[in-house]
Amino acid sequence: MPENFKDKFSHTSITHMGRVIEQNLSDFPTQKFINLATHNLDDLAMKARSQQIVDALIATLPKDFTKAGSALVNSLQPISEETTADPNTAGWTNNLVTSNTTGIGSWLIMPAADFIGQQGQHNVPFAMECLHAMTKRFSAEFGVRHLLKAEPKQTLTILDSWCKDPCQHVRRLVSEGSRPLLPWGIRLQSFLDDPAHTLPLLEKLKNDPSNYVRLSVANHLNDIAKQHPDIINALTEKWQQPTNKQRTKLLKHACRTLIKQGNRDTLALWGYTPGDFALTLTLSTKNVLMGDSIEMNVTVHNPLPKQQNILLDYVVYQQKANGQLAPRVCKWKTCVIKPQQTLTLHKKHSFKPVTTRKYYPGKHQMALQINGVIYPAETFYLTIT
Repeated sequence: MPENFKDKFSHTSITHMGRVIEQNLSDFPTQKFINLATHNLDDLAMKARSQQIVDALIATLPKDFTKAGSALVNSLQPISEETTADPNTAGWTNNLVTSNTTGIGSWLIMPAADFIGQQGQHNVPFAMECLHAMTKRFSAEFGVRHLLKAEPKQTLTILDSWCKDPCQHVRRLVSEGSRPLLPWGIRLQSFLDDPAHTLPLLEKLKNDPSNYVRLSVANHLNDIAKQHPDIINALTEKWQQPTNKQRTKLLKHACRTLIKQGNRDTLALWGYTPGDFALTLTLSTKNVLMGDSIEMNVTVHNPLPKQQNILLDYVVYQQKANGQLAPRVCKWKTCVIKPQQTLTLHKKHSFKPVTTRKYYPGKHQMALQINGVIYPAETFYLTIT
């Protein structure tokens, strides 16, 4: 059975953390730290476990932040080829999920970085030095957000200077740490309200040689798109380079929410305009049992004397607890339909139970969305036994 993420913070790993700090800080109350950090550990979820470790560090490390931060940095595992490799490789992934016996590494750096971010707001330059060291070994994307929220000007200035850092993990932190809506991270509402805070950083990183960094830039832009579609559309038009595959990949990923929403201006930038189509949608059944699938049978005809680009998605209108239907857009395919051509397509949609989605029995609907236009829906019913 795969390890639960919360078990990254276990009695064993927390004890390891305490012992390593003790090696670099002779008067560190190791047992007190362990007792505080592991209190009722089995009852806590991952984020709660991490914060409990932070609270234990606050209670046991020196009140002098410089001394406390230095102790944590000196306790980090050595930088190795694994910690500086491409994060998409097996070696780097393995390094994330195991503790190095020679120092603090892997997920234990998460609470260490949060300690720095929460306690270092009166000494941002030194706190950022600590996070610079930590992010090379794992990531400090959560810890740096405390500094960005408390002291945005100082922190952004330092992040700007990291855009040319030799380490891709440091450069990624510039974008990922300042994302307004980073999953698991505290919300940076002021950055979402005014993207001018971070757009200059993304401008400097858009041509980064690391796909890892460029992916973060795309995710950051997608965050901004949720509140400022016009800004992302304008930036996409400015940045587009049709012959640059890396740039195209970045911008398409940045526009993914707007494309899914059927934003007409975004779709037009990618060559998808509301077209003239004749289509049919039939469903394989009107009654679906939970755990089974429903099949869509689709024909799309192009009556025009010119070819048309098609971005084809489908919308599932799912029953919610309040009895209302809520739309969920699902990606399907892109293609070109020639003049007078008719495409015949088939697609299965599964109602297999998943932990991330709650299903309710009753009326559901399915509709096609072509180039942002949603066509009439077909009704079916879901039965949960």
